[in-house]
Amino acid sequence: MSLREKLPRRIHLTRHMQHGPRASSVSRIEDGVELCDFRCEEDQEEEKEEEERKKSLIKRRRSLLGIDGVKNFVSASFDALRLIGGAPDLKTHVDCVTSRRIVKLPGLIDIHVHVREPGATHKEDWASCTAAALAGGVTLICAMPNTQPPVTDLDTLTLSKELASRGARCDYAIFMGASSDNYNTAPELAPRSAALKMYLNETFTTLKLDDTTVWLKVTPGVLASAHPVCVHAEARTMAAALMTASLASRPIHVCHVARKEEILLIRAAKAKGMQVTCEVCPHHLFLTCDNLEQLGQKGEVRPCLVTSEDQQALWDNLDIIDCFATDHGNLDFLINSANAPHTLEEKTGAKAPPGFPGLETMLPLLLTAVTQGRLSMEDLINKLHHNPRRIFQLPRQPRTHIEIDLDAQWTIPEALPFSKAQWTPFAGMKVTGRVQRVVLRGEVAYVDGQVLLSPGFGEDIREAQPLTTASSSVTGGPPVFPSPLCTHPSTITLPPHSQHTPAEPVLATPTTVTPSLSSPSRKVGQSLHQTSGIKS
Repeated sequence: MSLREKLPRRIHLTRHMQHGPRASSVSRIEDGVELCDFRCEEDQEEEKEEEERKKSLIKRRRSLLGIDGVKNFVSASFDALRLIGGAPDLKTHVDCVTSRRIVKLPGLIDIHVHVREPGATHKEDWASCTAAALAGGVTLICAMPNTQPPVTDLDTLTLSKELASRGARCDYAIFMGASSDNYNTAPELAPRSAALKMYLNETFTTLKLDDTTVWLKVTPGVLASAHPVCVHAEARTMAAALMTASLASRPIHVCHVARKEEILLIRAAKAKGMQVTCEVCPHHLFLTCDNLEQLGQKGEVRPCLVTSEDQQALWDNLDIIDCFATDHGNLDFLINSANAPHTLEEKTGAKAPPGFPGLETMLPLLLTAVTQGRLSMEDLINKLHHNPRRIFQLPRQPRTHIEIDLDAQWTIPEALPFSKAQWTPFAGMKVTGRVQRVVLRGEVAYVDGQVLLSPGFGEDIREAQPLTTASSSVTGGPPVFPSPLCTHPSTITLPPHSQHTPAEPVLATPTTVTPSLSSPSRKVGQSLHQTSGIKS
C-alpha cells in the first residue's frame, strides 16, 4: 500500500496539552492534486490573512487607477509582450492534471548541525550548509560550537554570528561550548545561544570535559532560562551526565543516542520523572555496522554505526525519542586534524575522519519509513518541528512551510548537490518522497532543485525579536520535557508542480552582505540559472 493510500483524505486528531495550537482538518482537490496540511491553525490563519491582505491591496490599487488606468495598464502589458516577441515560453512538460499528492508541513528544525565555519570552509560553510538544509526541507538549524576556534566566549560567539549573518540562507542559532574555564561567563551569553553543549567523550581538547567536578560547576547555573544542557555522552558517561543533571535540577538533552543500553537508560530516567530529552540520527536508524563492509572507511562516524539489535531498540522506543537530528558533518575526534563534514577525498584517504553529511537525505529516508509503516507522519512532524521548538524554546517562523511530493520515488545519488561533502553513505538507497518547495518567511527559498535565497537571508533567532515561543508546561520552575505523541495535521490544496526531475541544482547568486549581529541583511537571489558551484 502506498503512502498516499495510507493517508486519509480527512484527518481529525486531538489536541495535546504539550503542543501549542490545535490543527484543523480541511480537504480540497484541485486539478487532481490533493494536499495534506500538517501545520497548526495559527500558521494556516496567518496564511489566509496574508492572502486577504494581498486581495485588499489589489482592490485598492484598482480603485486608485480607475477604469481608464486599468485599461492603460493592460494595454502597456500587451505592448511589452510585443516588444519581447510575444508571451514567455511555457514549459511543455508541466502536467496540469495529476493524481500526485503534495503534503504541506511546517518548516523542519535540525538541532544538531556542524557548519565548520570558521576553521574548515573547504569542508562546509554557512552558505553551502544552509543551502543543503533548505534542499532537505530544513528552515532552521542549530550549529554546534566545535569550530576552529570553538565557540566558548563572547569573542568567538561574536565571530561565529558575524560569519553566519553573511552566509546563512536559512534561520539559525549557535550553541555555546562548555569548557573547563568558562562556567562563570557562559550564563551571561546563554540568551544569545541555542543552548550549552558539553562534550563528555573524545573531541577537541579545549572542549572535552572529563572532570566531573567541572560538570557540577557548569550544569546548575549555566542557563538561567529554560534551555536544556546538551551533552555528547555515550554509555557510562551518559549515566553520569543524567545523575549530574538530576542533582542540579536542570533539564538535559542527550545528543545522538545510538545504543540499546542508552535508549533503555533514558526510558528509565523518564519513567522516574527526570527532565531528560534525547535525539536520534537517521544514520543510526537506517545503517548498521553490517554496512561497513560496503562503506569501508567512509563509514567512520561517532557514535559508531551500531548492531542490528541496537538499531531495533531505537525503532522499538520511538515513543521516548524526542527529536530526529542529522548531526550533519559529525565531530572530529582526532586532535590537530581538520573538522567535519569531510570531503570525499578525506573520507577515502589513509586516515578517514568520522562524520556523515545528512541534511539532504534525512527527510526522504524518514518519509520512506512512513511509507513502510515504521513511522507515522505525526511522529515525523513532532520530532522535527514541535519538540525541538518546545525543548529549546525556539520562536515560530512566520509564513514558513515546506511542500513534499509523497509519490516521488527516486534513488539517492553518489553525490548530493549542495553540501561540499559531495558524497553520502546512503548512496543507492531507493526512497519515496521529495521536497518540492520551501517557503521561508514568505519568500520562496527552494523549488524543484533550485535554492533561491542568497547568503545573508537567514536570521539568528536568538537575536531577532521572537514572535511566539513554545511555552513550558510547568509554571514557576524548570520546564519538564516529556516525549509527546500528539499530532497536528489538516489538509489543503496546492497547485501542481512540474513532475520532471531537475537536471542540475541551482543556487541563487551570492551577494555581499554587511555583517550585523542584531539585524542581518537579507537579499533574495536574482538568477535561477547559476549551477551547482557554491560561492561565498
